[in-house]
Amino acid sequence: MSGCVDLGPINVSATDTRSYRAIELANGLQALLIHDATADKAAASLDVRVGSLSDPKEIQGLAHFLEHMLFLGTEKYPKEDEYSSFLSSHAGSSNAFTSDSHTNFYFGVSHEFLEPSLDRFAQFFISPLFDQSCSDRELQAVDSEHEKNLKQDQWRKAQLDRHTCDPASPFCHFATGSRTTLLTNTHAAGIDLRQALLDFHARHYSANLMTLAILGRESLDDLQALVLSKFSSVANTNATALVLPAAPYGPLQLARRIHMVPIRDTRQLDLAFVLPDETDRFEAQSGHYISHLVGHEGPGSLLSFLKEQGWATALMSASSSNMKKVYSSFKITVTLSESGLEHVEEIVCAFFQYIELLRREGVQEWIYRECQQLQAMSFRFKDKDPAAPYCTALAGTLRDYPPRHVLDHAYLMNDFRPDYIQELLSLLVPRRMRMWVIAADPDGKCTSSEPYYGTQYCDVPLEESFLAKLECPGAEPRLHLPPANEFIPNDFSLHPAPFAPATVPLLLAETPTARVWHKQDDTFAMPKANVKIALVSRMAYADPRCCNLTRLFLDMLKDSLAEFSYAADLAGLIYGLINTMYGLELGVTGFTDKLLVLVRAVAARLAGLQIDPQRFVILKEQYKRFLVNFKANEPHQRVMYNSSLVLSECMYSHAERLAELDDITAEMVQAFGPTLLRRVHAEVLVHGNVTPEESLALANTIHAALSDRGLGRPLAPIERTMLNREHVLPDGCFFSHTTKSEIHKTSAVDMLFQIGRESTQLNVLLELVEQILHVPFFSQLRTQEQLGYIVHSSVRRNGGVQYLRFVIQSDRLPLFLETRVFAFIQSLKGLIEALSEAQFADYVEAVCARKLEKPKNLIEETRIYWSEIASGFYEFDRSTVEVPALRRVTKADVLAFCDEYLVDGAARRRVISIRTLPAHGQPLEQEDPSVPIEDLARFKRGLDLYALPIAPACAPHL
Repeated sequence: MSGCVDLGPINVSATDTRSYRAIELANGLQALLIHDATADKAAASLDVRVGSLSDPKEIQGLAHFLEHMLFLGTEKYPKEDEYSSFLSSHAGSSNAFTSDSHTNFYFGVSHEFLEPSLDRFAQFFISPLFDQSCSDRELQAVDSEHEKNLKQDQWRKAQLDRHTCDPASPFCHFATGSRTTLLTNTHAAGIDLRQALLDFHARHYSANLMTLAILGRESLDDLQALVLSKFSSVANTNATALVLPAAPYGPLQLARRIHMVPIRDTRQLDLAFVLPDETDRFEAQSGHYISHLVGHEGPGSLLSFLKEQGWATALMSASSSNMKKVYSSFKITVTLSESGLEHVEEIVCAFFQYIELLRREGVQEWIYRECQQLQAMSFRFKDKDPAAPYCTALAGTLRDYPPRHVLDHAYLMNDFRPDYIQELLSLLVPRRMRMWVIAADPDGKCTSSEPYYGTQYCDVPLEESFLAKLECPGAEPRLHLPPANEFIPNDFSLHPAPFAPATVPLLLAETPTARVWHKQDDTFAMPKANVKIALVSRMAYADPRCCNLTRLFLDMLKDSLAEFSYAADLAGLIYGLINTMYGLELGVTGFTDKLLVLVRAVAARLAGLQIDPQRFVILKEQYKRFLVNFKANEPHQRVMYNSSLVLSECMYSHAERLAELDDITAEMVQAFGPTLLRRVHAEVLVHGNVTPEESLALANTIHAALSDRGLGRPLAPIERTMLNREHVLPDGCFFSHTTKSEIHKTSAVDMLFQIGRESTQLNVLLELVEQILHVPFFSQLRTQEQLGYIVHSSVRRNGGVQYLRFVIQSDRLPLFLETRVFAFIQSLKGLIEALSEAQFADYVEAVCARKLEKPKNLIEETRIYWSEIASGFYEFDRSTVEVPALRRVTKADVLAFCDEYLVDGAARRRVISIRTLPAHGQPLEQEDPSVPIEDLARFKRGLDLYALPIAPACAPHL
């Protein structure tokens, strides 16, 4: 096909059913075409090789601002919300992000609508409007985004890293931008901001700097024709991508100790090193070898030693390419205990002792080959990714590696080069290090302030005596290389499919102590399985103290297994254990070959855990900081949490748990374990490459481990529920619950319209209404009225009860935000009435498409099945019931739903607004139309509770 060049063959995983082609258009744009014959969603992502490093010094944040502006109209599609409305009406969505050297735009949509979606998308890069009125409003959105990030430690640290780098490097710029940098400063300098946007787009948005990834059901030839027709007219100005002349850290920025004061109660040590870029050596993966060993958590590891000393609770290590072709970095992050904060220099010394160990022992080929085996296994059995994230990842790397390796570059370890590894080890030296301590500053030494976030810090050179010690760290005999990984699977065979495969999980067994569900995979053909086990115990959440005891018991259990389970984790076999309102939940996912070995180990430790008093002190303090740090959560997160607190039958707040924590001892947790597990009921799901017999064996593992110790006796049937009931709000109510932030300067509301118990008809009506209003709500309150960066609607479901939800985080106060939500609700009927029959049908089909969308991998399918089990509905084939019901819904049905539940005067309108006020300043004197909840316990006592879902009379049996 003329107009492009084929870039050659692409290495594809043996289990990948998609097909690929890489092409380059005549204008220099490169595209990766992905054909997926079974795709429910089509997607595309376009990556432009320009980011915040290209911002003019006098207009910092310009690249990010331009990213925002491209969504707001083009010459061909001038309507502001044309793109987002079209996607929304066809089960789609979109987003974008700006990084240092990339700006990425992406969307996903129902597969039938790829062509018209792509036509709208392509215009971003051909003829954007940059309308002045949109520009003025979107400036506020960028400023709101910056305001949202002001109290987030990850943003504060990222900007402080920029602030303390080489001031001659563009890396020191402020990447996000704000009203000050984009408007106030440009006005003062006489700069025309709209012209600056046009100039930046013309200069950098050149086809030769763009890469596109597109996925659809269409054949590769048809996708190629589609790309040629939509993107050949993107201008090629032969622009040059910015390449830094050097890493942004020179000699004056290395061998430094930077102490940053966080918002949260955090204790963290980061060690960062500047290394040569390894993009051209990607088949060697030398950095991966080192990070694998430094970040290991097994016996003899650096983390094992630090835990033994009582200095750390976690350690992460990563080698990454920060700026392709310029430099990469190596970093470790240590989560410190209280004692660890007092011994940071000893921890740094231990790190260099481990690096010295690696140099002394030499590069071990068996370790490299083991990593190679794990990487190859991961690529061979890689789960299918959802379309939009997959395209986004591929578009960002297409130009960085040979087209043949666009899919497998991150998994290759085909070039064993000990000299490369030794070269990197030789550069991991103290004088090339930036040492970060992120913790409170009780002595007041952090007197400097970063200008954009106000972060308090101090930045000093490392003392020569300390550097000298690190350069000759000596040997620590407790540090050694890891043993061979015994969890690496050997058997990848698949069980023969049953004669008549089940379409949903079937109930294998039901006993007084357990229900076991099983579904053998007949879709994904992977040698993997997922196990979910809910242990229901009435003691787990009996009161706040029991809640704490359960959490600490499980924290201790996971900590005791950490060295053992880390090898399984590396080998693609991962377990998780969490406490819940009904008890605890164990999840295991990965290759089936050694899965039973891991489950047995977890079960044995669960039944016979011995509490280590030293580790208990550290983990209890870590849990306490988790509870305390809740106050630093963003206001929108806080109101959504408080909604559950207000509406649930029984939920203990962080404050209630904190009040019952201090006097809990290791001995109490030790004694509580048998109490927690004495009487339990297990709900088990085994799904994947497993037979019914293997599923029963897995389920019996837990029962056997408990019964051997006299535990695991049955609960009464009425005690076995996994749900927490919701309160019934009275018709015509408008309640409010208000808290005040201790940190944030913005407020938030979570406005909930309670619809009632789930049922097929109410489910589909509510989802259809939310689908119709989703984009108009965002467009009106966020884009037009600029109430805040976070503005969204959704459906909330809990305990079998559902709500229409509106969440806003804003610098405006909650009372005003509520008036705007109510005003929008009053306009909703007019919005619906104005829809043509075709438009209404599009929204119906958009919801249907979402319901009919098939899981992309085994984990997604397990999540669907487990949700039905945990909810008590057991409607595993829900879509086959709800889609026909949805297609019978008329516009009159939707309007009647609004009249009954939503609009002012609706007979069954029940509204509750969960508010958070800003930390400083008092609410304006304004009449509050709501009934405030001043005593939550009394409020709940005055309300009825919804009944729990009723399980089917006869569950499907095998």
